[in-house]
Amino acid sequence: MIRTSSLRKVRFLLEYGEAQGDYRSFLLYNTGGEDYDTALNKGTVEEKTIQFDPHATISGLLQRSKSKPEELPPVLALHLGNYYYRVYQNYPETWLLKKEEVRTQALRWYELAEKNSILVGESEIRGYATLLIEEGKADKAISLVREKIQFFSTHDESGSENLWWFLIDLYSRGGRPVEAFKELDERIRLVSSGKSSTDLASLYEKGAEIAIHHARKPEFERYVTNLEKTVPDKQMQWGALRHRFALRTGDPIAASALAERLYQRYPVTSILKENVLEMLMQNYLLFSSYRKEGLEFLDRQIKTYQKDSKRLFDLYMYRSAYRLQIHVNNASEKDPQKAIPHQVIQESIQDLKQAESLYKSFKDQDPEILSILDEWSKELGKFLQSNPTP
Repeated sequence: MIRTSSLRKVRFLLEYGEAQGDYRSFLLYNTGGEDYDTALNKGTVEEKTIQFDPHATISGLLQRSKSKPEELPPVLALHLGNYYYRVYQNYPETWLLKKEEVRTQALRWYELAEKNSILVGESEIRGYATLLIEEGKADKAISLVREKIQFFSTHDESGSENLWWFLIDLYSRGGRPVEAFKELDERIRLVSSGKSSTDLASLYEKGAEIAIHHARKPEFERYVTNLEKTVPDKQMQWGALRHRFALRTGDPIAASALAERLYQRYPVTSILKENVLEMLMQNYLLFSSYRKEGLEFLDRQIKTYQKDSKRLFDLYMYRSAYRLQIHVNNASEKDPQKAIPHQVIQESIQDLKQAESLYKSFKDQDPEILSILDEWSKELGKFLQSNPTP
């Protein structure tokens, strides 16, 4: 028999403690009976870190008492599911269990919570379904979410709608785009007939994004064409979607031509605002095979707009950041320990100097942009120090 005092301590820390980086220590706050923000403003918040390992504690309690997990309080099973899910999502490399073992633990505790009918929070449902998908149990994940949508529809319309969008993502992640399209098309029909208040453009956009992910050209054309008709004042965004689809389907020539047209048609008004250069560079970064093409696109534009100081400033700023980001992304995917070539950092620094010189010649200068220039200069300096000349 497990002592209830031990279980209460585990539950208290999991429910009220803030897990630290290794998930084996928890930060607790004492606010003196006031809400956190009020106490923080008064400077009366007291912090205390407690070293505590939920995994070792629960494993030891079960072993010593010869109890089964099913004998623990269901609400504790739910908290443990949440705990292991967070460990899995932010896995510390030095953790005592392998990542797959952490997932197994999270699934076990979530399953117990579900058997006891207390898996009713939206975040827990998402966590459990996500783990099932990664375990290769797409059917079980989809069935779970469908059941929960039905449950939410009777008392929480917003929660039901959120889970429906999550279901669409599950279909896509589970390799079942056709079923995702069917769900979207049915909802589009309901919106068109006045039986649903879901935003129509959001449905078309989600369909286009799923079609991009699965390289489904007929569906992509259908959804993006409807987007262009439904929201005509966002042609820049829809053009960027077409650019992403061209890269996804292995057509860099079409992507390059489209990028040229989009940049010519939609000049950047400010690097502080959403703009076409940012969208295009984000697209190129998504596909490792075509990241070099993104840099070549910037090179061509810099040659083309030598007499346009405003465009040159934008282009030098983006090339300074993009060139470095290519190497950061490539390293994180292939070799996290690999140093960034010294020449790459120096070239980014030169681009930044060009951008600074151009901007300081402008009559109107935004303090926020000046701050960005200063911060980026400092960041590049840090990269230079951490990646010395070989």
